[in-house]
Amino acid sequence: MSDLAPAGPAFANVSILIVEDEQLVALYLEDIVDGLGYHCCGTAATAEEAISAAESQRPTLVLLDINLLGGGDGIALAHELRERLEIPVIFLSGAMDSHTRLRAEAARPVGFLSKPCMTDDVAHALHTALDILRPA
Repeated sequence: MSDLAPAGPAFANVSILIVEDEQLVALYLEDIVDGLGYHCCGTAATAEEAISAAESQRPTLVLLDINLLGGGDGIALAHELRERLEIPVIFLSGAMDSHTRLRAEAARPVGFLSKPCMTDDVAHALHTALDILRPA
């Protein structure tokens, strides 16, 4: 377990939705999230699945791949999650050109993770994002 694992009641109600087009990566991230003591409320591979899960589960945060199954656009999905459901995202990406990075930044994510992700990287990104989101 990472040194950055959550502690105490401040993280008791945190739920994370994972939106990732590669099933093995999604399962890997789910294991990390659960191992860190957060609650993974589900996984999705398409924008449609993600919206449905977000509407029903109302996660605290979404780990969101930029490229989704079937050619879906994770950046467009991030805008929808923020504007319609007020759910923040941390982007996941293997490689990102400067145009994609600018588009992603315009979606106002609370973090970025480069794939492949290590446990400590995920822990740090989640901890930082939740510190940003926590009311003062």
